[in-house]
Amino acid sequence: MENNALAMKKTIVFTGILITVIFYGFEYLIRTNPSIIIPELKSTYHLNSFGIGSLVGMYYYTYAPFALIAGLLLDEFDARKVIPIGFLICAIGTLMFGITQYEVALLGRLLQGMGSAFAFVSCVYLLTKYLSPRLLPLMIGIVQSIGMLGGALGQGPSAYILQTAHIHWQSYWFILGIIGVTLAVLAYIFIISESDKSQQNKENNVSVRSILATVFKNPQSWLCSLTSAALFAPTTIFAMIFAIPYIQLTHGISRTIAASVVSMVPIGWIIGCVIMGWIAVLFKNRKIPVFLGIVGVLVFLLLVIYNTDTSVLTLSAYCLILGIFSGTAMIPYSIAQDSNGEHARGTTPGFMNVVVFGITAVLAQITGAIMNTKQHHILSIVNYQHAFIVLFIGLIIALILFIRVKDIERIAAKKNAEPALNTSTSP
Repeated sequence: MENNALAMKKTIVFTGILITVIFYGFEYLIRTNPSIIIPELKSTYHLNSFGIGSLVGMYYYTYAPFALIAGLLLDEFDARKVIPIGFLICAIGTLMFGITQYEVALLGRLLQGMGSAFAFVSCVYLLTKYLSPRLLPLMIGIVQSIGMLGGALGQGPSAYILQTAHIHWQSYWFILGIIGVTLAVLAYIFIISESDKSQQNKENNVSVRSILATVFKNPQSWLCSLTSAALFAPTTIFAMIFAIPYIQLTHGISRTIAASVVSMVPIGWIIGCVIMGWIAVLFKNRKIPVFLGIVGVLVFLLLVIYNTDTSVLTLSAYCLILGIFSGTAMIPYSIAQDSNGEHARGTTPGFMNVVVFGITAVLAQITGAIMNTKQHHILSIVNYQHAFIVLFIGLIIALILFIRVKDIERIAAKKNAEPALNTSTSP
């Protein structure tokens, strides 16, 4: 009887984690989906390119700060209440985005970013609570792979559905909103309550201030965050912003073909997050794959940017491998989690997301500023290459800084026989 109860609890825990991970893929989908309906958004809301950028970009104004807020809420209150509320906020924003009034759509996009901030932080929180630390690099990698897959589904496949099924974009977003509401309800049903958390925090003298102090004052939080930011930057800045026009210029190919080449980077992420996480578990050392990842990103970013005489097929392979090595960006999250302890399960990934988004935003501005120093706004290959040096500097700094990172879970001598799924862990 006791075994049946334990098996049932494990099933509920697993289902709650699975729903949260699916929502992470869902929020990635709504993050990227507006890119395929730009003409429709322009005609519906009577916007120019600047207005479209402002509307779609509203997502990030709330996403970055609320990542930290979501983490603090998870560490302070019952996850069964916090996570579904975050998901519901995102779902409401998704429903509002399809309304024909611009101001409502704008508010909806802000709510999407606010609610989406809970997704990744919630995944890491639950994984850290219930899984063995030795599995964390692999599981966080799988979570990020599903996120990237959701982002991919929000573009090509979604465009295909809209075109072949003749679904109006606003109806499509209404369907997405209903899916979001459904996931919020399921999260409330399957995530196990932590009703005694606030009392336990008081007994252990744990407060928002002490949690923030733990995370902000720990050098490992900053070192891990800066490393992940440097590994994310080639994707978020080069691949997602500048790669398509640059490759068009270097190889004389169409935008469509250039986009296909660049799409290999996120596909590489989907593969790399899992492979690199598995290597970390296999070698019982999380620093090895991160160092390997930094060096690999440096090498293949050099090949993609400076080896301009390659064929399209070879360039696609370079982009794929670049994405695979970039997948190591998720491993420092698990290292920082161990370093900050169980009371900062939510705040640690929230803090890291804020730093990663902040650093990449600054690097994007610097890269664009270097390009804009050129006269007549006509960019040559050399102009692009000079601007991309910023990415290499960031990676070299990360390589140096990561030497100082301490992998305290390294060597799984710590409870070798520890079960993979720990349903008895208290918050």
